[in-house]
Amino acid sequence: MIDAEEEKLKDKNETAIMHQINSNSDIIAKKI
Repeated sequence: MIDAEEEKLKDKNETAIMHQINSNSDIIAKKI
């Protein structure tokens, strides 16, 4: 149970990080 919950949290964190990187890339691209 706990392991499965941790895996879900890891997936959510990784997805959130990817979204942050993508949004940062968009901002950088607009500045150039």
